[in-house]
Amino acid sequence: MKIQSTTRNGARCSTAKAFLRPVRHRSNLHISMHSLVHKIIIDPTSKQATGVRFEKKGQIYEISASKEVILSGGAINSPQILMLSGVGPASHLNSMGITVLGDLQVGSNLQDHIANGGMIFTIDKVYFLYIKERLKITHLIRFCFQPYSFIDARYINFPNWLNYTINRHGPLTSTGGCEGLGFVNTKYANKSDDWPDIEFHFAAGSPVSDGGIAIRHNDAISDAVWNTYYKPLANTDTWQVIPMLLRPLSRGTIRLASTDPYAKPIIDPKYFSNIQDLNVLIEGTKIGLALSKTRPFQDLNSTFYDKIFPGCESYTPWTDDYWGCFVRSYSKTIYHYSGTCKMGPSSDSAAVVDPTMKVYGIGRLRVVDASIMPYVVPGNTNAPTVSY
Repeated sequence: MKIQSTTRNGARCSTAKAFLRPVRHRSNLHISMHSLVHKIIIDPTSKQATGVRFEKKGQIYEISASKEVILSGGAINSPQILMLSGVGPASHLNSMGITVLGDLQVGSNLQDHIANGGMIFTIDKVYFLYIKERLKITHLIRFCFQPYSFIDARYINFPNWLNYTINRHGPLTSTGGCEGLGFVNTKYANKSDDWPDIEFHFAAGSPVSDGGIAIRHNDAISDAVWNTYYKPLANTDTWQVIPMLLRPLSRGTIRLASTDPYAKPIIDPKYFSNIQDLNVLIEGTKIGLALSKTRPFQDLNSTFYDKIFPGCESYTPWTDDYWGCFVRSYSKTIYHYSGTCKMGPSSDSAAVVDPTMKVYGIGRLRVVDASIMPYVVPGNTNAPTVSY
């Protein structure tokens, strides 16, 4: 399938732009920019959320809530704010010197979609593009050859910037180079389930497409790996299939680093702590490689870059042990953090919120973001989060 995205006028559109900006002048809505929440104010006697303390431009403010406080900080910041407010695992809060107002498993059950991001393929074919333009009463027919993949040096230039700025057209409207998706079952998939266990991201480029300017740093590719493995292909036509694990069994945690609200929380995703996650991703990688050998890709002269990945030289190439090393060496987050304020029934000791998203044991407080997902959805988290 073609990739779907929240796009408007050729640009990615955030939920703030789509939903808040159009109604920002409503009399019953106030948006406080440049503000950082310190904590939710909870009455220690009644265990009711009464307001919020936040900082704006160096000034501390406290605002009262006449009805409810609704927390929507995401799967990382929502648990951080709850724990700073006294709601979280008692042992952890006690160790931080925070008075416990609600002993709940906040910050546990962290899940994410992890992917193998290092496998790339070279191509050396171009497609024949036919363009017919109407100029008044004359028709101009133009033929040209266009390459398939993205290379920064080819697309980031003044004509494309101008086309994007004026017309919102051209290659700069791409959704980051990810042009297609696919879903497959590995041999480990439960045949009675109604979801697959691997999602493929088809990217019209790879870490070499920008010559090492940005992608390698975003993916934390070391200088040694870049120089040895990727640099020889810098600025050449490539594509990627990126297998993504849809239903991880591994669970991580979010914990406070300190009581300072400016201190980044400690994120321990515990990727592959359940070995089955690695096994499934290995199978997804092998299916992706097999897919590249099918006729449509071979028509592009698609060739897997089969240089041995640095650090995996001791493994027999193309065995499961080798692919396991490859995946561990270049695994990447898809930024789908979920589950840290788990929704569940009152009988579930790990549940933080009930089916109406109210925090157990704390009145007038709800959490409404991806942190409430008991299990990360088997797909991108944007749409289900926005549609709550």
